[in-house]
Amino acid sequence: MSPGTKRRIEGIVGITAVHAVLTVGLFVVGFAMSMGRFERGGDPSPLEALALALAEILRWPLCEPLVRWGGSWVHTVFPGVLGWVPFLVNSAVWGTVLWMAWELRQGVRRRSRGAASPKDPKHDG
Repeated sequence: MSPGTKRRIEGIVGITAVHAVLTVGLFVVGFAMSMGRFERGGDPSPLEALALALAEILRWPLCEPLVRWGGSWVHTVFPGVLGWVPFLVNSAVWGTVLWMAWELRQGVRRRSRGAASPKDPKHDG
């Protein structure tokens, strides 16, 4: 395995792990806050609404549609612990897309630096 490939896999796995932890953390915080509010009544706080909204955004493009429109077959196909499979695949999609965007950005930056004229004062040489 080349060093570039190893670096790419490590980057994607790292972003995937951060995404998964962040998604679960935001959901747990929002859920805990809503349960506290449920006991005493009242409207959701801005922090609760933000945590739940961010968790929902991070569950796209795979988990949120399965939950909203999947129906009972989702629990049949992914029973018990297997229910984490779509969640982890969703995080892997985020990890892959973010890493590809990072690599694309780095490639554009390298090409633009390489195209700079040596007489250009912005050119680092």
